Amino acid sequence: MHKDKIANLFRQRGFWGAVTYLLPFLIGFIRGIFRGYAFVFIGRGVKIRSRSKVKIGAFTRIEDFTEIDGFGTRGVHIGKRCKIGKYSIIRVPPTPDTPGQGVLIGDHSTLAEFCFVGGAALVEIGKNCSIGQYVSFHPQNHLGPGKSSGTTQFGISVRSNVWIGAKATLLDGTYIDEHTTVGACALLNKRYSSGTVIGVPAKNVAI
Repeated sequence: MHKDKIANLFRQRGFWGAVTYLLPFLIGFIRGIFRGYAFVFIGRGVKIRSRSKVKIGAFTRIEDFTEIDGFGTRGVHIGKRCKIGKYSIIRVPPTPDTPGQGVLIGDHSTLAEFCFVGGAALVEIGKNCSIGQYVSFHPQNHLGPGKSSGTTQFGISVRSNVWIGAKATLLDGTYIDEHTTVGACALLNKRYSSGTVIGVPAKNVAI
């Protein structure tokens, strides 16, 4: 936090209110140091697997009970000043014994609580993106019924300055260009040009 923000926090919350708000951040940063990530906030119950493949930028927050598995060719790279919300999962391998490709997240991007990002094929999320609760990324599609049908793995690309509403689902092959807004509960599986507004609006139904 900047000094002016901290000062304002003490003015608004009072001394003890500000201290109780800031204390978990201090503990999280200490937890990050012990786990090999300087200047990274790591919450309670966070699981990081294949740690050598997981790179996290400074002043990023990995919130409580998040799971990150970097077992893949590109691993997981999370930029500076990002936030990964509570109970989110970033899982590169499609199965525990099969390496995936990877997940790359740019600076200043946030994933809200309960997000899922698979990395069987490469998933790229640009800078300054805001992704709502329960959004899921699935960079792998089955070609037919049954586990032996084979899969496509084109990957998913979300460029910078994209907003994605809660519970949207991004399927393999999705490409979202810059400055695009995706409405809540949208299902995406193709290319979307810059500045597009994508949604699933409710409609009045006559009875």
